[in-house]
Amino acid sequence: MSQTTLAASVVVVGTLVGIAWSGCATESTSADDYRCTPSTELCNGIDDDCDGLIDEGNDGQPMQRDCSNGCGAGFETCEDGYWVGCTAPRPSKEKCNGIDDDCDGIIDNGFDCAVGKQEVCGTNVGTCREGIRVCEDNCTWGPCEGAVEPRKEICEGSEDEDCDGTVDNGCSCEDGETRSCCGGTIITCKKGVWPSCPKPPEEVCNGLDDDCNGIIDDHLPTVPYLIDESDDGKDDCDHAYTEAFLAPLLEDDPAKVFTFYMLKADGSQDRDFFSFTTFDTTDVSCASNQYECFRLDVKLTKEPEGSDLELCVYDLGLPSTSTSCSSYVSKSCSKQGGNPPNAVTMHLQGGCGFGDDDARRYVVEVFHAPGSATSCDSYKLSLRWSADPPQATPCAF
Repeated sequence: MSQTTLAASVVVVGTLVGIAWSGCATESTSADDYRCTPSTELCNGIDDDCDGLIDEGNDGQPMQRDCSNGCGAGFETCEDGYWVGCTAPRPSKEKCNGIDDDCDGIIDNGFDCAVGKQEVCGTNVGTCREGIRVCEDNCTWGPCEGAVEPRKEICEGSEDEDCDGTVDNGCSCEDGETRSCCGGTIITCKKGVWPSCPKPPEEVCNGLDDDCNGIIDDHLPTVPYLIDESDDGKDDCDHAYTEAFLAPLLEDDPAKVFTFYMLKADGSQDRDFFSFTTFDTTDVSCASNQYECFRLDVKLTKEPEGSDLELCVYDLGLPSTSTSCSSYVSKSCSKQGGNPPNAVTMHLQGGCGFGDDDARRYVVEVFHAPGSATSCDSYKLSLRWSADPPQATPCAF
């Protein structure tokens, strides 16, 4: 081999070795093994495709790739194994300008609306109608053009003027509607509201609910209807009426007649109780060994029209006795024990002399017979205390 040929071989081998050292070829201890295995060129600072150029593109120039984003198109270049210099626009803070400044794919996000956008507004409920609104330059919605807006509800019975889906809501009546107040006054609905009724009339005893509280003949005037009623409205012996009977019934005086009403303040069915005393006036004219035969007559001489009343009489003993009927001496009722309807007769055997007190306390109970109705009419109660002349023999009752 000539020196020229040897030199050329050394150059070739040296070149191959140099190429292998660049990282492209497989290294070997033998010069024959220094060869490059081509692969796809990458941006990594190595000649991957073994063409003697590093990180080049098909045109032999440095590799480039697309780096476009939501803001626009661009590309970047490979330098020293790294991608650098992207030419796409950079995102910025979103502004109200009709542009996607922050490059997130949404224009004017973060504001009420995007400039120029249009949408339907309003409602078609009731008398309202939809319109169109446009987003203005400040990214806020403009007025709803062409819409029919809600109005104050008119209480006319057919339209939903405030467009909430309900006709005449908030109205207690329809304009022009009328109704009758307690006592007969007619009022007329105005602007969906009933005017106030006048004060109800006073209750009078007539079998009607004059003051319209649902109770007939309640809260009547005390005089003349309720003079015998107790303040707490209780009907029993303990609450018996005494004011009209403060003076005792005297022996053989004419009958005393009293007028009352079977009515209560609350309108419920009444039951009357009266307490009175009797007094013996003949003790001074008879001997101590004689007897006096007393008689008490209690009668209903007039009943209320439409009512059926009956009565009972309680003998409570001496006048100082309380009006409680829990422990009476005797009791007698009309239509019982030989008494006729509406009347009771009770007898008492007394003695003569100043040491023999024949005075008594009685309670009369007047009540409705079963099925009897309440009436505004009065009834009359007659009381008489009488005695036979003194006699030597016991009384024959």
